[in-house]
Amino acid sequence: MVIEGNISSGKTEFIKYLEKKYGEMFEIVHEPLHIWKAYGSNRVNMLEKLYSNLKQNAYAFQLMAQCTRLDICITPCKKKIRICERGLESVVDIFSKMLYSSGYLNDTQLQHLSSIEKYYHGLLKCEPNLIIYLKTHPKIAFTRMKHRARSEETSLSFEYINQLHLMYEQWLDKNKNVLVVDGDVTLFQLYEYIDSIVIPKIFTLALNYLCK
Repeated sequence: MVIEGNISSGKTEFIKYLEKKYGEMFEIVHEPLHIWKAYGSNRVNMLEKLYSNLKQNAYAFQLMAQCTRLDICITPCKKKIRICERGLESVVDIFSKMLYSSGYLNDTQLQHLSSIEKYYHGLLKCEPNLIIYLKTHPKIAFTRMKHRARSEETSLSFEYINQLHLMYEQWLDKNKNVLVVDGDVTLFQLYEYIDSIVIPKIFTLALNYLCK
């Protein structure tokens, strides 16, 4: 299962709550920011490089992000249920395609990234049983991003956040295995929704899968 959503949509708070309250039952896999921000032997901050020059660094970052997602896919699960912060599919279907539409990736680069995803998706059979989508208004996501003030994100515009939102809406409209969560609510309301709706949904899906 994967948790998807825009930058600053609330994924981190969502997954922290799952980890704190339900960590004994689930394997929680965070987005590998620690790898992206200290990549390779030279410990290059690839996230900072990406946002400082999208045109120059978009392809290298997307390829690296894809590799780190694949590493997660091939790592054996430690528990019956694994919940990941974003998944393999969104690397191409959301971020790469958005970067392509904005002119930061060319045809050949997008085709290469798409081919890698299709090959390993078929080989590893890593399609998630459920996509939990935090649907957050782009203005709220942008405000949250500015408030948390990550140094790598200072150059990101509202238009970038809005484009990602539109890509998510288009992508998930075609996917049947989606649970939409209102990301505009307070943390208390979000936690209540996790306990009352998300957790029962996860257990139902897990039970159906294990009984096959």
